[in-house]
Amino acid sequence: MVTLKQTVMPVILVIVSTFMTLMAQEMQAYELKELVIPEGQSFEVGGIAFLNSGRMVVSTRRGQVWISKSPFRRDKPTDFSLFC
Repeated sequence: MVTLKQTVMPVILVIVSTFMTLMAQEMQAYELKELVIPEGQSFEVGGIAFLNSGRMVVSTRRGQVWISKSPFRRDKPTDFSLFC
């Protein structure tokens, strides 16, 4: 006689294994970058866009627009300047 535990456990193991594989694939697809914001500012980001020149534009919930000329350089901190 087959028990419920014997029937359900293999299915659960397949689901968990599939989930772990998908998570590993997603971790390779996205790279998280930490950006340092200007001291004393709270960005509360509403939107992010990139210009053709590579500059990153960030709009805030408070209506500010900040621009960074080189947002992902590893050799120096992020250089945000207030546009408007």
